[in-house]
Amino acid sequence: MAVDFLTNYSIHTGTEKNDSPKFMLKHLKLLMTHRDFVRQVEKDFTIVLDKYTDIADKIKEIIAPFGGKLIYNETFVASVAGPFSKDLIASLKKKQKK
Repeated sequence: MAVDFLTNYSIHTGTEKNDSPKFMLKHLKLLMTHRDFVRQVEKDFTIVLDKYTDIADKIKEIIAPFGGKLIYNETFVASVAGPFSKDLIASLKKKQKK
């Protein structure tokens, strides 16, 4: 799941059984070609992660051709992921009641 923290817009690229570096790279590639992401990104963008520092070079190889930059900030990711997850769960619960 990718989230634009400015708009709270999210893009789901699939579901895996774990969050291994292999699957991270797979979904990052999917994100770079996802029609909604391509439509949203009109210029440079920044990917903010809280882990995967060991594959930073591979991540940069994937995002650089699209104008992407990479930074690591665990606090920032937590500040976006927490509220987003809460909103997502609430939304899913509402849909189940219908």
